[in-house]
Amino acid sequence: MDGRILSKCIGVILSLLGPSALADEIEPRITLVLKAESVLKEGTIWPGFSLFARPVILYETGKRAWVIGHPAPPSDCIPLSSTRYNACRLEGPLAGMAVSWHLDFPLNGSTCFAMSYQDSDNPMRDIQTLVHEYFHFFQRSWISPAEYHSEYPMDDPENIALAVLEQRALARALLAPNPRQTGEWARMFVAIRKHRIELSGGKTQNVEDREERSEGTADYVENRTVLSPILQGDGENAIIRGTADRLKENLSQKDMGKHRGYFTGSAQCILLDRMNYPFWKKETADGTPIFTIMAKAFPVSPRESGPLLRKAKSELCGYESLLDDYRQSFTRQEEEKTNALKKYESTPGIHLTVMSFQGRSYTSLASSGGVLLLEKGRKLHPDVNEYKDQSDTNKYRLVIRARAMLEDNGYQCFISERSKVWLDGQPSQWEAGEFKFTSVKITEPGFELEAIIPGVFKYDGKALTISWTNTEEGK
Repeated sequence: MDGRILSKCIGVILSLLGPSALADEIEPRITLVLKAESVLKEGTIWPGFSLFARPVILYETGKRAWVIGHPAPPSDCIPLSSTRYNACRLEGPLAGMAVSWHLDFPLNGSTCFAMSYQDSDNPMRDIQTLVHEYFHFFQRSWISPAEYHSEYPMDDPENIALAVLEQRALARALLAPNPRQTGEWARMFVAIRKHRIELSGGKTQNVEDREERSEGTADYVENRTVLSPILQGDGENAIIRGTADRLKENLSQKDMGKHRGYFTGSAQCILLDRMNYPFWKKETADGTPIFTIMAKAFPVSPRESGPLLRKAKSELCGYESLLDDYRQSFTRQEEEKTNALKKYESTPGIHLTVMSFQGRSYTSLASSGGVLLLEKGRKLHPDVNEYKDQSDTNKYRLVIRARAMLEDNGYQCFISERSKVWLDGQPSQWEAGEFKFTSVKITEPGFELEAIIPGVFKYDGKALTISWTNTEEGK
């Protein structure tokens, strides 16, 4: 964001806070959070959603924490001049905050939403992230944990080409100058989506419905809460243009499923708003997929589907050429996958599998080799710079560096026979067998696993599997 716009916004917010709020005490992210909450209080973005349903902590990593809305903050929390919002500052590191954000961070008897940031980070981007993730906390009452289906057709060229087509129809609907044209392009989107669902035998629907209802609504709320008011007069148009630009881009395999749900879902939310479709937010919260609501708002009869699909293929892009490009690209990708998998499987050392289990953890991945999507939902990362998976309870931590990694109901990689192993706090030798533990630790340069969780260590001389016997603990 332009620094002049941010300065103007902060000035406006400080004026709202009153003369007792000293500018030198106010971290820019605090002012943005307060402005976002004032917008949400109007109740038009999403009924019932508030950033202060529980206290908020903004933690400048290693330096200080800004605490907002805590009913009984720690005694060493320095109040800001304005006590209207019960905001204060804790100096020094925040004990126990080892992840980017924490939905259930305990502080002085209260459960808080906490988010870490660096001083060099963009304040606007940080608060967009905070609103987005806080909305996921709000969604807990109406969205169950993710269930990803291995049958989703990630490697189907026609599915991806049609997905490009439906996104371009959505973009046209967003940019349409009047309701009639909005309706025409929205109905074309509905026709294409129904065709994709039919072609896949329904396999695309479960994943896309869930991601649009989860990530799509969060993207919509994030933008409407932060961008519209901050950019003021041009905010809505900026959101529409930004969403349309994302929709116009061609897709790759990794975009399918979860990733594209952010902006396809957000776009449908914008269109339902524009058409004043009644109660769509309540229907969404009650369990109805956004696309189901879209199909009611912009109905397409079976007789209309064929002509709309043909018009889309002829007007939105050179469809046959696009499909041919994807077919050729997929052929090359299959060769790349085969070669990369062979290289992975020939890696020397012990093949380690760390099984997944229920719970919440925070992950980060830096990779110079991209990701290859294999059959049945498996993912191969040929060249991981660093992968981290850490629980918010600090009972589980996995770090993988400088090697290939396979995701398949857990995390797989190769480690050396010289790796150091501890079971229940005691050094252990590489001995074939099956051993139960209450804690496990395995380390070598580039690999760390540490967990205080009951499980099983199973080694056959070539492969090691770490599984968990208490899936409710840990993450």
